[in-house]
Amino acid sequence: TSPAIVSVDPVPTQGGIATITGVNFGPLNTEVHSVVLGSAPCTDARVTAEDTEIQCLAPPGVGGSIDIRLKINTDAETDSLDSGRGKFRYRCPLVTAVSYSPPPTVCADGRCAEGPTGQKVTIYGNNFGGNLSSIHVGLLSPETSEEALREGDYVLWELLDLEYHPDVPLQPNPNGLYTLRAGIPVGHSRDRLVVVAAGNQDNLMRCEQPLDVDELIETPGRYAQMMFSYTRPDILSTTSAPTAGGRITIFGNGFGPVGRDGVSRVLVESWHAPPRQILCENFNVTVSNVALECDLGAGEGGQLNV
Repeated sequence: TSPAIVSVDPVPTQGGIATITGVNFGPLNTEVHSVVLGSAPCTDARVTAEDTEIQCLAPPGVGGSIDIRLKINTDAETDSLDSGRGKFRYRCPLVTAVSYSPPPTVCADGRCAEGPTGQKVTIYGNNFGGNLSSIHVGLLSPETSEEALREGDYVLWELLDLEYHPDVPLQPNPNGLYTLRAGIPVGHSRDRLVVVAAGNQDNLMRCEQPLDVDELIETPGRYAQMMFSYTRPDILSTTSAPTAGGRITIFGNGFGPVGRDGVSRVLVESWHAPPRQILCENFNVTVSNVALECDLGAGEGGQLNV
């Protein structure tokens, strides 16, 4: 009777023992002719439980839904590509902590350099894989709908200049954790979930055991260790407008990308007693992160709070 694969235990991305369960594998300690995971051999394969279990040494790698070709001998073999069962996968990335410091922004004469501030974030975890070309790290966009989140169809703001820090040969650290470091892109909002993808799996929804979406939405504080928050907007200077009103420019930092996505409203406090707030309409970030324009209505006074 031909062998058949039922399941395979996931393996860490640095490689390790893969345990394959199934039927008709043969007597205990039988040396298996070959086990191939995708295109990579799983070496030193042998039957470790009569007829029902094989163990082999899987190489380092990333991803899931990997086909297995198992050949007990020249006459008995099986392929998960044919059966659709018993696919192999590496463990999903796991983010255990995120750390970062305030951005090192230098602004002279009320003007800041446009674009990213140079802020870095350090991500701790494991099962990231060993090849940076297969790793992608981003922040979950606040525009992601609940439906898209549940379907795993979300958009990420990709982090910049990704690197292992320190280099892979010096990892993991004494706590068994790996460390990624990357630059923060222009963005906005608090509590942005850090998502690490290794191959076709990530630490959010693209995994055999995804995060609980209801819990993530209703009690996001439980995932605070996996989140990054942008600094609040900082206003450094503004242009003035005639008393009849007009378009003004506000300079500072933390305004987000060009357009309207990063700003919810702009208010100017009048000098009247009691003070009232005047809405500055048609706002638009014109220079990434550092300048925006808006239309201020008629009024008077100086040194008004924005």
